[in-house]
Amino acid sequence: LLAMVDSSIGGKTGVNGRRSKNAIGAFWQPAAVISDLATIETLPVPSYRDAFAEVVKYAVAMDRGLFDLLQRNGARLVERDTSMLERVVFRCVAAKALVVAKDERDRGPRAILNYGHTAGHALEAATGFRVSHGRAVAFGMRVAARIALALDLCNKRLVESQDSVLTAFGLPDRPPQADPRRVLAAIALDKKARRGKVAWVMPRRMGHAEIGHAVPGALVRRVVTRSLA
Repeated sequence: LLAMVDSSIGGKTGVNGRRSKNAIGAFWQPAAVISDLATIETLPVPSYRDAFAEVVKYAVAMDRGLFDLLQRNGARLVERDTSMLERVVFRCVAAKALVVAKDERDRGPRAILNYGHTAGHALEAATGFRVSHGRAVAFGMRVAARIALALDLCNKRLVESQDSVLTAFGLPDRPPQADPRRVLAAIALDKKARRGKVAWVMPRRMGHAEIGHAVPGALVRRVVTRSLA
């Protein structure tokens, strides 16, 4: 499911380095992408629920209608309702395809897809990739939303609504134990950093996020440390 809604679309191929996520890669578009919803029935529960971190990413960053759908139909999706899953997969694929068509090589607008991935990738790297991608991205979105709230870029309702939907899909608000210092060091190695400056994707209102935000280091340290406490 995670591949259906996200990683299969866009032509990115990559491997992890020892200290960072997706450190080496290339762009190579497939002739086609086929998503067979029947295969979702084979997924173990943790893998299935993990995928919803990426779904929530699209909803918060790009698609308010999708967020409303998730709020109204969370129980059906948890139970793997096929008709509802088809709607969700279609909306996610459409959202990503639209962004990729504008910025295939990830030089600008495609960075919107990195919402939740700055701190999320850092958590993965800092724990030797023992934390699943979905749990890491959920953590990253919680961190990003709290940073945005502290900077007065979004309101508290957005933070609480995002938390509620993530929790509904079984994505806990406490990741496995991780050393905040390692996570912060990994954030500094974010692949989208330029001249030592990490560009954050910040939610502004539900369904709309912005790229390229610089965040004071002290604020990042405070939010990450509290989120791991």
